[in-house]
Amino acid sequence: MSPRIFYALALCIVILGGAGLFLREKPSKAGPADFRYTQASKAYSLELTPTFSLEKDPFALNPDESPALVVSLGDKELLALDSVPEGEPVLLEEIPGLVRGMNEFFIKATPSAASASGAHALRVRLLQGPVVVAEESYWTGQGLPVNAVFRAELERSEKETSHGE
Repeated sequence: MSPRIFYALALCIVILGGAGLFLREKPSKAGPADFRYTQASKAYSLELTPTFSLEKDPFALNPDESPALVVSLGDKELLALDSVPEGEPVLLEEIPGLVRGMNEFFIKATPSAASASGAHALRVRLLQGPVVVAEESYWTGQGLPVNAVFRAELERSEKETSHGE
């Protein structure tokens, strides 16, 4: 066997063996902290007030399965209504699945054919009793549905915000 081949094999064994020994003896880093969602402790409600009347989308592929108003939190559908009169507030009480920290609601509101002209607005408010926690108005153009993501951050306890210090 040629000395060059012997030196090449010896060098590979030393490099791979050293790297393996280093990785085995190196202290492991602590993994990421456990992140747990905690349920919001107080009763919240969601209020939606459209400036236009809502009806099922007549141009949907399956109009019978296309509600006029849909509200979802994460992958859970919280509300689906077939029609809502103009200016009438829709109140969703005791929202399941709210957590302390950031919550995102997906809202889709389809205007009726009669109210398709002009701009439309949908006012969304998250309430804790009579207190407004978060509020947003979403606007859309003539005849277009309102597709919105409403974000609301719920209070965290002092222990959660201090990062355990």
